[in-house]
Amino acid sequence: MSAKKQGESSISSCFLQIYFVIISYRKLKKPIGDDFVNTIKISYDQQSFHAKPSGDEIRWINNRIAGSAKELDRDGLQSVITRIGSEGCTFSPATFINGKRNKDNFEQQQLFALDFDNKDSKKKLAFEEVRERAVQYELPILFAYDTMSSTDHDRFRVVFLNDVSITDQRAAGAVQLAIGEMFPETDPSCYKDVSRLYFGGKEVLYYDDRLPEINIESVFRNYTYCMRKRYGDNHYKQHITKFSKETGIALTKKGLLDITVTDHLPETDDPTEDHGAFQYFINGKNSPIAIICNRNNSNIIADGEIFPNKYYFINFT
Repeated sequence: MSAKKQGESSISSCFLQIYFVIISYRKLKKPIGDDFVNTIKISYDQQSFHAKPSGDEIRWINNRIAGSAKELDRDGLQSVITRIGSEGCTFSPATFINGKRNKDNFEQQQLFALDFDNKDSKKKLAFEEVRERAVQYELPILFAYDTMSSTDHDRFRVVFLNDVSITDQRAAGAVQLAIGEMFPETDPSCYKDVSRLYFGGKEVLYYDDRLPEINIESVFRNYTYCMRKRYGDNHYKQHITKFSKETGIALTKKGLLDITVTDHLPETDDPTEDHGAFQYFINGKNSPIAIICNRNNSNIIADGEIFPNKYYFINFT
């Protein structure tokens, strides 16, 4: 058997490692959010409601929203948050191609949302309790609002802003799931579908105008910490393994999620070398060198120097 065929056989007999690369930039010695120069893209329906939509209203929203992507700068984002949180406008954190809202048409996602309905008396959380836990796990909340069915702030939605747009559905779904599992009191249906839409509310509970951000590495690191705290040293890796199987994220030799951060991309003399064992991934196609997300803030300067890129590697099986 030729070396080429042996290599192909080896690849087919083992998991294919695919690295998703996401670029981020950071500014030093400035308040959170001051380096916000990019736009954020969401699916947003401009029709306001004073009660939760129903029947034909939902069908009309669903027909419109996939074709209603909106790019928002800082001022635009604040305005839309007001309309979503206080005027009942519907949104989806993700945007879509082909005018249809479903997973197959996923384009990108930068916002992540959780619902707290507090239907289970044993799992009730007040917003301040959610915020305290979010701080503990390095998940600063961008905004939160009362849903239409809320009385005395007992039903609300919280929204987080990631530092980069995620253009791969699997990566976005894994981030959403990790955030959701850190809050078992939340409605699980809200964090298991990246194409989900969210109805607007009647009052903004919270808005941080510094535009604080979460990031991929921090989300998964704190997810691991949360599982260890919840299940103990002897059992938490069982839950990490389950998460790995559900999301497709590979595990390291130590049984932890294989996610790393670096300030440079690996170099190779031949970009096709080791093809299949080490790849980047973009837009559903395998490529030796590709970037799926790029937060283009290369003009940011700290103390006279341009701050280096940050690359997030998520190793999928």
